[in-house]
Parts: sequence; structure tokens; C-alpha cells
Amino acid sequence: MDITVIGAGILGSLTAFRLAKAGNEVTLIDSSEDLSTGATGNSFAWLNAFTKTPDHYHGLNFMSMQYWSLVGNEFGFDNIGLNFGGKLQWEIDTIKADQLNHRIKKLQSLGYRARNIDPKEIESIEPGINIGNPITAVISEIEGSVEPNLVVRECISRIRDLGGRIILGEPVCDFRTYGSGDGRRVTHIDTLKQSIKTDLLIVAAGYGATSLAGKLGVNIPQSDSPGFLVKTNPMPRILENLSIIYAPATQVGKGGVHFKQLIDGTGVIGEEYSESLDSDNSEAHAYNLVERAMSHLPKLEYVDSVKTSMVYRPMPIDGLPVIGFTKEISNAYFVITHSGVTLAPLISEYAAIEIATGSSVDAFEAYRPDRFL
Repeated sequence: MDITVIGAGILGSLTAFRLAKAGNEVTLIDSSEDLSTGATGNSFAWLNAFTKTPDHYHGLNFMSMQYWSLVGNEFGFDNIGLNFGGKLQWEIDTIKADQLNHRIKKLQSLGYRARNIDPKEIESIEPGINIGNPITAVISEIEGSVEPNLVVRECISRIRDLGGRIILGEPVCDFRTYGSGDGRRVTHIDTLKQSIKTDLLIVAAGYGATSLAGKLGVNIPQSDSPGFLVKTNPMPRILENLSIIYAPATQVGKGGVHFKQLIDGTGVIGEEYSESLDSDNSEAHAYNLVERAMSHLPKLEYVDSVKTSMVYRPMPIDGLPVIGFTKEISNAYFVITHSGVTLAPLISEYAAIEIATGSSVDAFEAYRPDRFL
């Protein structure tokens, strides 16, 4: 079967690889020449199900975290920067501390490995962290991190080895369809340079999927969700054991910050979700984040340069994934979700099963595109 996947982020690339590995003729298209500039390349890439609700969505993320170990075994943990060192989070505000403790109780009832931790144990795990006098602190030992750009690179290399086509820097401008009603199908994908014949279309284009869906008469509404990220120059190891820290706010009017390091020593700093909506990608904002992170991690004094990014992340209007075929176009399959890095291994595996066998995976039933009809 000739399958065309639009979107070479982590979801599209992993799905394309699974289908190519199953023996399909796969073409993977992306509008960008440089895949590091999209949402995947600018994701904080925290592997977790910590804040995910409702329970079925938490379960989807939790299961996909376990699938990441399978990807690590397949691609090589070090090759993709995959580690499960855990995440430390603490709170100094009474209300937020109560909320965090309540969430821990809920997670424990769901079988999620997270627990309260005292300052003495924190010091033994990460002696270089300054946590002050927290009201509560929590460690989630099963959480981790990955480098999505390395995963995409590995997928693309393997797709090529399997005979697949990779087309970068060619935006999709239109589709050609045949038939009507429930039998309407995509026959060709038109880019600015060529027309690609296909038996089946997969749209995994993140925030841009809404526009592409509209060209097919499919409604997939998304919210604007800008994400701001700071990457520093490579530095000596800051965290000795943990993958990630989530630190509370220390400046009036500013949110908390989170930090991790890539395998080359690059520091990655993000901020609380509500603050990222300000869409300020200035250097001043970046250095303010570094300053706030440095109050907890003194070793960040090694920062001498920063690179900022502001991208629009995929965010379906109800916050839940959009996965599956549509009634409007019988051979168009959509894969759009927030938390795409955490979810990519499971979604790509299950999507490949649905596409190859015609079966419906029960775990996807709450996420079908037709809920927006």
C-alpha cells in the first residue's frame, strides 16, 4: 500500500517508520527543510502522565511511557537521549502544595510511581540543588526525558533504508479527491513542486493540521498554544541523577521554571504553561528564565549564551488527542495531540495496527475526529 504521511515531527516520523517496517511504501512529507524548528524540535520532551486528566487520558500517557523503553531498546537509549532519572517538584505556596499532595494521592491510586520526599533525601540525590524551605516536595521516579530531534533523525534514516521517500521543504498546498459521500477518497497530494499519488493519507502536521483538514472538509479545531523554550550553551552536568526538576516561582508575577540537560550538555529551560502564553520570545525573557532557574541551580553560572524558540504546539480544542479515520474522507487518518513526545510510541504503534488491519483499537475510541462533527 502507498501511504503518505504529512508531518515529520515525532508522531509522523514514528508512525511512518512503523508502517514502512511493516512493508508499506511510505512517503513522509514536511513543509520545513529544518525539522528542528517545529514543535517537536522545541518540545521540553518530559515523558510523563503526571498532570494528565481524565483517567483514560492519563492511562494512555502512562502506557506510552512504558513503550518508550521499547523504542530505546530498538534505537539505542543513548542514540536518542532517552533516560528515566525521574522528576523532582516542590512547592512553597500553601495552596499549590495542597494541590500537589492531592494529585500525588490520586496518582498513587492509579498505580503511578510518585511519592513525597524530604529535603535530606533530596540532598542525597541532587546535592547541587537549592530548594529552600518547601512546604512539600515530590519525586516521580518513573518519569524521564528524550531528545525528539534524535528520534526523528533515527526514524528518517531507517525509513530511507526501508525504501521510503522523505520530502522536506515542500508545503502541501492542496488535495485531489475522488467520489462522494462516505466513499470520497484522497487520490493525490499536491505540493508546490509535485503531485504524489497515494492509497492512504495520514495527517500528523501538528498545529498546521487544522488548515490541512479544512482543505478536505474536515473540522479539527485547535487552541492557540505557544510554547517558549530556552536552550543554553553546553555545560558540565548540572543534575547528577535526576532527569528533570520543576521549581516553584521565586519572583513576584513570574511562574515556576523547569530544567533538564541534553546529552551534549545543553541546558533546556521552560516555564509554567500560563506564563508561556505571553508569547514573549525576547532575549531578556530568556535571561530572566536563566536567572530564576539559577536561584535553584547555582551551577547555571556556566551559561554564557542562550537560544530561544517560540512555536505553536498542537492543542485540540478539548485538550484530547485526535486519532483515526474521518467520515468525510474514507482514506484519511489523523494523528494530532498535545504531549506528542510522551504519546508518540504508543500512538504510532496502535495507529499502524488500525491502518494495517482495519481493526479499531479500543484505547483510541475517546479520541476519534468525528467528535467534532
